[in-house]
Amino acid sequence: MKKLVIIFLINFNIISHALAKNLLICEYDELYKTGCHIDDFIIGENLKFQMDFSTSYKFDCEGHDFQVGIITENGFYPMQRSQNVQKLVSTFQARASLKVLNPEKLYAKILNKNCELSILQSEQTPSIQTISNWNQEAKNIIQILRIYSESYQLAKNLIEINTWDKNKLTLFYDQVKKISNLYPQNLQLKLLLTSIENSLQNRPTLIQIEQSTKDSLIIYYQNKILDLINEGNKLIELSSYWKIKIDADLIKIINEIKMKLPQSLEK
Repeated sequence: MKKLVIIFLINFNIISHALAKNLLICEYDELYKTGCHIDDFIIGENLKFQMDFSTSYKFDCEGHDFQVGIITENGFYPMQRSQNVQKLVSTFQARASLKVLNPEKLYAKILNKNCELSILQSEQTPSIQTISNWNQEAKNIIQILRIYSESYQLAKNLIEINTWDKNKLTLFYDQVKKISNLYPQNLQLKLLLTSIENSLQNRPTLIQIEQSTKDSLIIYYQNKILDLINEGNKLIELSSYWKIKIDADLIKIINEIKMKLPQSLEK
């Protein structure tokens, strides 16, 4: 989170250097064409996520028709001429900067010597797409946390596995199979899968589980849950910082699951 704040402070510093400064620079000559250019000006770049920038500006200039605006990876946002302060909202993540679409028209004797293009202020908020992504991420974390939490409880109660019904056993089998695919060299998991398969096929078998296998499963689910809780907490901090509402169930389920974990594991 601190890195994120630093990034945005840097962007604000870049903007502050040009506040109220006329970015339209001209050299006037009574005999030849006036040569003008727009000072290079970066609104922002390399953001952690997509943002909406509301830029206050003043573009007061008559007698010409060159087009200037903010260019981003999402397109061109034109600035409007007016004696009053205007606002322009641009959406970007990679880079946003000033751009003249037809710079050849900056070379004309008719350009008004009092032309002004000034950036006065720029405010930023997460874009609609970013907010949508955060909410989807929150829903994904909630869903996966519920699955891992249930599997964690099953792993803690493996002593009762031979009394489980078929639905409970199938759920546990699917979870163990995923872990076994991640650790193909673990023979104990393979033996456990075979025992569960036989039981599901109504073969008279008693599922035998080594204590080390039980411990491995519990530790595996604990680590997965802790990683997801950390991801969820970062998302909660991020949304709180920007005053964005995300799925309230995320905080609820994190608190519920933390109550089920050994206190020594809580981060």
